[in-house]
Amino acid sequence: MTAAALAVLRDLNRPASSAECARAMLAAKGIDDDDPMQGQISTQVTALLWQKIGSGQVRRAANGDGRQVLWEIAR
Repeated sequence: MTAAALAVLRDLNRPASSAECARAMLAAKGIDDDDPMQGQISTQVTALLWQKIGSGQVRRAANGDGRQVLWEIAR
């Protein structure tokens, strides 16, 4: 899952939310955008991206709408 989330962020080449990463990861596997797994995957993506801050692989790029965090690959 970590490799897939980081690949999505690299492919998007712009800051993205965890939910957007989850949608892209599901789409890459051919799973519909409205699949109930999206919420669970989004939560897991959020947790792993917070962990990757410590290793310097990602960073918080900005805040989106409301409390939404946008992530990007640290360059």
